[in-house]
Amino acid sequence: MFALIVDYVLEKSAATKENNCVSLRRSKVCTAFSQFYIGLPGLEYDYPFLINTTTIEEFDQRLLDYADSTSDYLFPLGCLSSNYNPTVPYARYSLTRLCAGMIQNPTYSLPCNYENALSPPPLCKTTCVQWVNSIESITASHRVCSDTSQRNNTLNSFQDQCETWAGYNGTIAENCISGVANEPYSCGKNT
Repeated sequence: MFALIVDYVLEKSAATKENNCVSLRRSKVCTAFSQFYIGLPGLEYDYPFLINTTTIEEFDQRLLDYADSTSDYLFPLGCLSSNYNPTVPYARYSLTRLCAGMIQNPTYSLPCNYENALSPPPLCKTTCVQWVNSIESITASHRVCSDTSQRNNTLNSFQDQCETWAGYNGTIAENCISGVANEPYSCGKNT
C-alpha cells in the first residue's frame, strides 16, 4: 500500500512539474486571451520554440520571434530557396492564431483552464481563414515560393484546420475570439 501511495505522489509531482498553469493576464501578445491559462513547460512539446520558457515575458518574446520567422509558415510551405528574402512578411493574425492554438491545446492548456472553471472560446473561423489568405497572397510569387506542390498541399492543410479543428473554427454565436480583438491596433497586418 505504501508503495502505491509513493508511486501516486511521484506521478502527481512529475505531472505538476511537467505542466504548470500559467496565467496570460500579463501577456502583451495574447491580450484577448488574458483571462485564460497555458500549460508550461508542457507546450514546448508541440511548440519547440517555447523550450525552457517559464515567464510570460519570455513567452511573449518567443512568440513574437516565432511569428516573425520562416518557421511559422514559409518553411512548412517549402518556400525557402535561393531567392529567399530575409525579411519575412507577417501573415495577418499570426499571433492571434498561435495564441488560440496554445490555449486550445487539449493536453497542456485546456486542463489548466478547466481546473480554473474556464472554457476558452475558439478562434473565429474568419480570422483563421484571413491568416491562410494572407499566407497564400504572400507566397503567390515564385520569387518567394518556388515549390508550388508543397505550398498548395500545406495551404490546403491550413485551410482544413480552419474548417475542421474546433479550436480554429468558431462562430460569433460561440463568442469566438477574433483577430482584431487580439491585434486591434494593426488589424493583424504587422507587429
